[in-house]
Amino acid sequence: MTVKRKIPLTISSSTFYNRTQTSAHPYFEGTNATLYVPIGSKSAYEIVDYGWRSFKEIVEISSPIIAFADANVKNICVANWDTNGDGVVNVTDIVSVVNIILSDPVAARELLGDDEDE
Repeated sequence: MTVKRKIPLTISSSTFYNRTQTSAHPYFEGTNATLYVPIGSKSAYEIVDYGWRSFKEIVEISSPIIAFADANVKNICVANWDTNGDGVVNVTDIVSVVNIILSDPVAARELLGDDEDE
């Protein structure tokens, strides 16, 4: 789940019930969901009571994550174009890839897997 607010909203312990939990415990013991928050706000989400602390991990991101409908496509894109190594493809990664393509034709061919010998 991605949240764009730097300051967490007040939510109840049941806000994400049956959405993030992997066990029957109502307070999300064993949750498997990741919460993505703006840079500089992770600690605010970690210290609030209930809901937000229920996520498996809280990850700070600098720009919106690209949503993929197909997990295989996502894995291919992350493996090839996650330029900052954060495990997701976001706008920052896409801008970096476009800059490579526009500024260095040789690197662009390598990045895109274009073999000129074919």
